[in-house]
Amino acid sequence: MKYLIFSLCCLCMGCSSLIPYTDGVVESYKLTDSEIKGLQFYTEGDDIILQREVKRVKRDVESSLEEESGSFIDEIVLEEGTPGVLCHFSETHIGVSFEEKFCLVFAKVEDGRYGLGYIDGFVNYYNLENGKTFQFRRVHPYEFTYIAVDEDILARIDKLRTYLPGRTVE
Repeated sequence: MKYLIFSLCCLCMGCSSLIPYTDGVVESYKLTDSEIKGLQFYTEGDDIILQREVKRVKRDVESSLEEESGSFIDEIVLEEGTPGVLCHFSETHIGVSFEEKFCLVFAKVEDGRYGLGYIDGFVNYYNLENGKTFQFRRVHPYEFTYIAVDEDILARIDKLRTYLPGRTVE
């Protein structure tokens, strides 16, 4: 029984082969926009740990905001392999949502991969409902996280596509 469970675990772990999402992947698999929108994306590389300090605020009787003493740390953790869905894409950026209503932007880097975009150690976290942007500090700003896709899924997309040779008049 132990060997059966071990074999099943090995089989399941071997099912997924993540590769970096690049323009080369789009070209080689001839992905259409709708196929790209339907892909499951994953974080690959270092874990992402984002933090921001949120000051406690209270409202007084006249509805003006006053700062209350103290604050708390809002932290977001995305472990390697966290799945996400596409919320935006262009030639230089892709936005991936790892939770409902919010999106992180990954920018194309020199080697063609899409890495988590940040400036001076800060990452923009977008609220898709109201357009607000929250700035989070990346805890380890020199680590690299990029977006990946499952190569096995890409191969299935390619196999489902039928290439017709066409017909000519005889």
